Amino acid sequence: MSLVGSKFGKYEFRQLLGEGGKREASAAYDSDNGRTAPLRSPS
Repeated sequence: MSLVGSKFGKYEFRQLLGEGGKREASAAYDSDNGRTAPLRSPS
């Protein structure tokens, strides 16, 4: 299940970077500082 398009706190998941096991890594936009950072979804 991809989180792309959803929000988690101040982060908006914008691009799927990879998947493995029960987690995924996405490029997430931080609305507080205007930056994009890699985030792993909570397991």
